[in-house]
Amino acid sequence: MKLLVAAVGTRMPPWAEEAFAEFAKRMPRELPLELKEIKAEPRSGGKSVEALLAAEAGRIRAALPARSRVAALDERGADLSTQQLAARLRQWMETGDDVAFVIGGPDGLAPDFKAAAAEIFGDRNAAHPRFDELMGLLLSSMRGVALTYAFESRDPTTDPNLLTWRRLARQMLEVGDHRKAMR
Repeated sequence: MKLLVAAVGTRMPPWAEEAFAEFAKRMPRELPLELKEIKAEPRSGGKSVEALLAAEAGRIRAALPARSRVAALDERGADLSTQQLAARLRQWMETGDDVAFVIGGPDGLAPDFKAAAAEIFGDRNAAHPRFDELMGLLLSSMRGVALTYAFESRDPTTDPNLLTWRRLARQMLEVGDHRKAMR
């Protein structure tokens, strides 16, 4: 059995390439992991979103191994815990089929591609309109930053994330439950 990540988009930043290589290196020998970058359809030229997605779906299908189980990654997919994903992976290993995790481009995946996928996984929080803002903040900030960061006396002219941290922290505290705040 092999695992494949097929992602629409090319030229990953060096940190992402290094992270993927490190993760792939840690996979067990009986479960190799490969990355295939799929060329995104150019967003210029006046094509409809449907035409763009159809072109990308064709490229994705051409890149997938013949007998692979397709797991599409989409923000409206099943929100699995690590334990649930591990159990699913054990089930797939029993069948011996290769598994392709497919990540769409800027406009996601074509509806017919998702409909044909064996599984659709995602994080329902990713559908929130401000999810990208939060993820950008979290990924660009150093590890281990505590919530108190938002309330310490800091200079907003030297700390570009301070105002966003404060706003998000207050919104989450007002709601009381971060999952509700993200919806």
